[in-house]
Amino acid sequence: MLELKHIKKVYNPGTVTEMCLFDDFNLTVKDGEFVSIVGSNGSGKTSMLNIICGTIPIEGGQVLIGGKDISKMKDFQRYRTIGRVYQNPSMGTCPNLTMLENMSLADHKGKHFWSGLWHQ
Repeated sequence: MLELKHIKKVYNPGTVTEMCLFDDFNLTVKDGEFVSIVGSNGSGKTSMLNIICGTIPIEGGQVLIGGKDISKMKDFQRYRTIGRVYQNPSMGTCPNLTMLENMSLADHKGKHFWSGLWHQ
């Protein structure tokens, strides 16, 4: 289950361009549920995904996966639990690898590569 609890996100705090995106925002997505997020440009759809992935820090609240708070985890720890597909397909990939090799990395997540062989 994915839960966003009491998320607070403010861009440019303390400046004339300060903008509060989320103030006590909550979302629960149960295991097996399929959710579509819709909204106009600038409404926070991509920011919400970036908050879940940890690329945008939050001022308050929790991001929970399976009841475990991942909001303060480092990227490499967080990505043991979740994967991400970027809007720009060239981001989040290894540019010197082929598409098949990049997909293979995702397929073998959590396994160790040694001497050209995958090991669990």
